[in-house]
Amino acid sequence: AIAQLDDEHLIITTLGDGFLVYNIRSGKYKHISSKTNREITSDAFDKPFVDKKGNAWFINDQLGVWRYNHQQGLLRHYTIKIDERYRDLLDKNFFAFEDCNGRIWMNPQGGGFCCYDAVDDKLYSPLGGCTNMVHAACCSSEGSIWLGTYDLGLDRVDVRDEQFTRSMDIHPVKPHRMVTL
Repeated sequence: AIAQLDDEHLIITTLGDGFLVYNIRSGKYKHISSKTNREITSDAFDKPFVDKKGNAWFINDQLGVWRYNHQQGLLRHYTIKIDERYRDLLDKNFFAFEDCNGRIWMNPQGGGFCCYDAVDDKLYSPLGGCTNMVHAACCSSEGSIWLGTYDLGLDRVDVRDEQFTRSMDIHPVKPHRMVTL
């Protein structure tokens, strides 16, 4: 997969040889793999997402998510506690997006829908009862996150003004409920 990091650089993930940071103008590249970084145990990288700050987020066969900070040349691996019962159900179900406040939300390899805390440089789950059974999510322009889950139906979560409020739960068996987190 290929994603644009900035005006001059692409990130190119491979399914067996790590990833490349390619300079469009010069044709030169930086190759990052298990041969160049001890923390990497699998060179099968996939699904890059580039945030507004130019960080590339992607997965490999390890649980969690990777962030490559192109400006600093730093690669970091993040994990979050997940429900082990469902770990293998959502194989490579990684997705990421930024909400209206610039927060990065994602579902890392193995699950565990979460948010990135840039101040503490970690992943966290502000939604409390959210499981790793999220299979799709998106952010609306008015500040709601819509979550499609395997176990709880459809959820709408309000994320405006640093408030995380679950405002809707549509499930074929459960009645509608409203929970403030």
